[in-house]
Amino acid sequence: MSGFRLRRGMAFEFDGIAVQIHRIWDDGTVTLEQRGTMKLSQTTERQLLDAYRDGRIVVSDPLRHERSSDRLMAAGRPFSDFSHELQQEAIRRKSYLDALSLSGPPVFTPSILRPAIRCAALSRGDEKTPSPSSIYRWWKAFERTQDIRSLLPRNSARGPRGPRTSAAIIELYIESLTETSKLLPRLSLQDAQIRLKQKLERENCMRSSADRLSMPSMRTLQRLFRRLSEYDVAVLCDGVDAANRTYRITKSGVPVTRILERVEVDHTPQDLFVIDGKTGLPCGRPTLTILIDVYSRMVLGYYVSFNDTSTLSVMRALRHAILPKTPTPAVVPGIVVLHSWVCYGRPEVLVTDNGSEFHSDALHKTCLGLGIQLLFCPARQPRFKGTVERFLKTLNHNLSHRLPGTSLERYTERGEYDPTKHAVLTIDEYAHVLEKWVLDEYAQKIHTGIGTTPWEKWCESARNYPPDLPANREEITAHFGISATRSLRHDGILLNGLRYADDALLPIMKTYGEGVSVNVLYDPDDLAAILVRDPDAAEYIKVPAIHPDYAKGLRLASHKLVRRRARSIRAHVGDQDALLVARQEINEAVSALARSRKLRRRRQAAKIAGVSNERPTGIRPPRVSDRQPMVAREHTRPEQRERKLMRVQRKII
Repeated sequence: MSGFRLRRGMAFEFDGIAVQIHRIWDDGTVTLEQRGTMKLSQTTERQLLDAYRDGRIVVSDPLRHERSSDRLMAAGRPFSDFSHELQQEAIRRKSYLDALSLSGPPVFTPSILRPAIRCAALSRGDEKTPSPSSIYRWWKAFERTQDIRSLLPRNSARGPRGPRTSAAIIELYIESLTETSKLLPRLSLQDAQIRLKQKLERENCMRSSADRLSMPSMRTLQRLFRRLSEYDVAVLCDGVDAANRTYRITKSGVPVTRILERVEVDHTPQDLFVIDGKTGLPCGRPTLTILIDVYSRMVLGYYVSFNDTSTLSVMRALRHAILPKTPTPAVVPGIVVLHSWVCYGRPEVLVTDNGSEFHSDALHKTCLGLGIQLLFCPARQPRFKGTVERFLKTLNHNLSHRLPGTSLERYTERGEYDPTKHAVLTIDEYAHVLEKWVLDEYAQKIHTGIGTTPWEKWCESARNYPPDLPANREEITAHFGISATRSLRHDGILLNGLRYADDALLPIMKTYGEGVSVNVLYDPDDLAAILVRDPDAAEYIKVPAIHPDYAKGLRLASHKLVRRRARSIRAHVGDQDALLVARQEINEAVSALARSRKLRRRRQAAKIAGVSNERPTGIRPPRVSDRQPMVAREHTRPEQRERKLMRVQRKII
């Protein structure tokens, strides 16, 4: 076997430069000659040996310069990497060469070799004796390299290295496969064959009769398809994004050194059906918005609702993550959360995907005000926030799939199981179970990614890096409101079709005059009051609505439906009596939707009512007071009332 020797003429690579030993002097000095430039340099034997020990000297493998078949079989691979059968065959061949070399170099004439080969075969018990020509071929290969790998059989190198089909046909075939994969949901070789036939017919129209391309058979096309790499097949069948997700190397991710340095957020529909707390009917799968700390893997905050993926859900989850936690109401008998939720604080970096809710102005302004950096992942690259993605999968598999009413991961896994018939948890009960699992099970188990439990990791880092909070609670409230700019007039401030007024606004009007623009913050879940910033004091003034009986507990989404209904009955949108009537009709329609036999309508009712873990029963509009106008107290027949409710429901859904 070839190796490294301190002798004249020895060629090797020294620090990446191809050199050979030109001369070795008696005092240990070695003269090196750089191949190609013939430049001479001096070193010592000790320095060369130290460089060899450090891996700075590389001797090229002689098999790399042999025939292509040798390179295919042996170059760069140690002998132990080959299969047991190939190793045994190489050892067998080497034993014949050793037996023939016992009395000196063999004489390669058939008359002399045959008796010696038979004698060696008898001593080995080998019934299949090699021919003299095979012995000569083995001898020459081994003498050339002095490497047992040169005796390995090269049966796999037989045959042509490439396809016999012409390059022009292969190019047209690849085009046919690509076009077929773009047109059809799944790649079909039959359709690709038809498209290839059409391409060949058009191509042959421009060729002479002697140069025409023949249509390959289906077997030939299948063999050509099998020559494609697994990645190329995945691109054709599933697309580039899916192929890149399948064939990628998972690394350790972005390095973090402390808690709250990097926080990831994402949504997911829970694999669980929940029921309405009033009707007891299933109202669909809620959407969970969750924030997780990358360093400790602890859950910082969450929000469960039927708002789908909305900016409101992100803002509520972020607010819950920043504030110190209070225990959730124990609504499920027998379930007690043993550990307190110690996580709170302002994240330094919030990592999100490219959903429209994360690009909203409201979230952008909130993060700017709180000093949080928003970091967006590349489009369709969830691996850039793999911590929260992996947690959501763990949550569904370890919690949601074990609860009654689970929808499981795929519809095909259900069989005869109907999750809507087994659903028993309301949204607040699910929140109670969720916090129990997060704090008492997930946070107390050793996480393989961090080598300890998330609870211990958080507490250890919190001692050195205490979590940071805004200056006061009011600052958080101000930052998480939806901001707007409105004019202050003598009748107050008009926002979302509602008017707000209070004597506390008089100093602002007296100082800046009527019509001054002021910054306003409001809560889309409750329009009963707004916050107006005082330009002088830089403080916010709470201003109630002038019609509290209508605005109390009113959500912005419900208010928009009420105004739409008021316009449909040709009432003025500023007429509060008409708005109260319209709100009552919306309330009755939502209640009817909640009792509907269709799951989609029940989920729509929960969404309109604002059902969430913070408001388990939603915000139900109050009934119209006794002072409502006569039009609201008119007596109608039951069938007329039913038709009216149906019309309102159609407007909603």
